[in-house]
Amino acid sequence: MLVDHNLIFAWNKAVSAAAASDNVVDLEQVLPSSGVSRLLSAAFAVAKDVKGTIQFKLQDSDDGSTFADLAAGPTLTAPIAGTVYQMPVPYEHKRYLRAYFGGAPTGGTVTAFLTWGRQLYTPAAQAESVATAPVSEAAS
Repeated sequence: MLVDHNLIFAWNKAVSAAAASDNVVDLEQVLPSSGVSRLLSAAFAVAKDVKGTIQFKLQDSDDGSTFADLAAGPTLTAPIAGTVYQMPVPYEHKRYLRAYFGGAPTGGTVTAFLTWGRQLYTPAAQAESVATAPVSEAAS
């Protein structure tokens, strides 16, 4: 599966407490929808075993600074590397989207991004070239 660098919320982000993703996706539309007819999906993957609990959430915002929950998955207890959770992005949402890693994680790393539809995804932990960052970041 191809992953667009601009649609990555977090890539192997260390989680030691509940936290928002480092990146925000700006869909550059004022109207509250993706503006596409295809189903967008948010993919969340555990890259390194998570200690504690974690809940994957998708949040949206009108202004890019004040976010509210848009969709949420179940709370997982100590998910292991390779665990993947995908949720459909609701058709109606605000301009800015980000991932939020809730619950009470005390360690581990996670990856989250937007993609088209439901797809099989294997975390890149097996590929050393992208284990710590997308190729474009690793080369710079």
